[in-house]
Amino acid sequence: METEEIGVGAHKLRVSVQGSGRPLLLIMGFAGSLELWSPLQAALPGYQTISFDAPGTGGSPASPWPLSINALARLTDRLCAALGFPSLDVVGYSFGGIVAQQLASAYPERVERLVLASTSTGLGSLPGVSAALRLMTVPPSSYRNGRFLKAAGGIFGGVFRDDPKAASRHLPTRDPHLRGWLHQLIAVNSYSSLPRLPFLDKRTLVLSGDDDPLVPLMNSRILARLIPGAELEIVRGGGHMMLLERADETGPLIKNFLEADIAEAEHRAAG
Repeated sequence: METEEIGVGAHKLRVSVQGSGRPLLLIMGFAGSLELWSPLQAALPGYQTISFDAPGTGGSPASPWPLSINALARLTDRLCAALGFPSLDVVGYSFGGIVAQQLASAYPERVERLVLASTSTGLGSLPGVSAALRLMTVPPSSYRNGRFLKAAGGIFGGVFRDDPKAASRHLPTRDPHLRGWLHQLIAVNSYSSLPRLPFLDKRTLVLSGDDDPLVPLMNSRILARLIPGAELEIVRGGGHMMLLERADETGPLIKNFLEADIAEAEHRAAG
C-alpha cells in the first residue's frame, strides 16, 4: 500500500489514496492504522478510498496536545480539502464513527452519504461489557501479547469467540504512540453527538453486529432512531470488528447503500 505524508496545519498525517471511482473516506477506529482497511477496500471495487492515520497512530506523529473529537473532525475536513475532495462519502468505524458524526454535522458540505459502523454517540451511549471496556484501556504495547489475545473473544465478540488468535490480523500493525492513544481515550470520553443527531441531514446507514461486547447493538438502534431517515443493518453473529473480519458481507451492504440513489435515478429515467 502506497502512502504519503500530508501536512495539515501543525500536523503531519500518513495518508493513502488508492483505486479509482467515487471517492470514499474511511475513518479508522480507536488506535488503528490505515492498513487495517485492506479487507474492506478489496470488497468495495469501483471506489477511490482515502484513509489516514490519526495523530499518534500508525505512521502519523502524535500531537503535542490532546485533540478533541471536534478538532479531529476539523483536521479531517482540512485533509479532504488539501487532497482536493470537496465532497465524498464517508465510512466511520467505532471511534472513527464518532468523528464522522461530528464531521457530517460541522462540515455538511464535505459529506455526501454517511456509514456509521460499530459506533455510538460517545457520552450518553449504552456502555459495553465492563470486562471488554477495561481491557481496551491497556497500553498499546499489550495488544499482541498472549493474555490480550486470549481475551479477544470477550472484548470483540463475533468470530473471535471461537478463534481468539484471529484478532491479531485486525489489530494495528503499528503500535500507536502512547500519547496518541491517551489523547483518543480522552477525546471519546468527553464528547457526545446526541444533541446534533436530530439535525443530521445526511443519508445514513448504521451498521452493527449483534454480538459486540464493546459497543452493544442498542447504540446503533439509538443512532438509527435519532438520525432522520437513517437505515439500520444488523450483521447476525457480527462482533465489534465485523466491518473488517466479515468484509465479504459488510462491503456489499455498504456498496448497495451508497449506490441506491444511483439505482433509483436510473429506474426513474427508464420510466
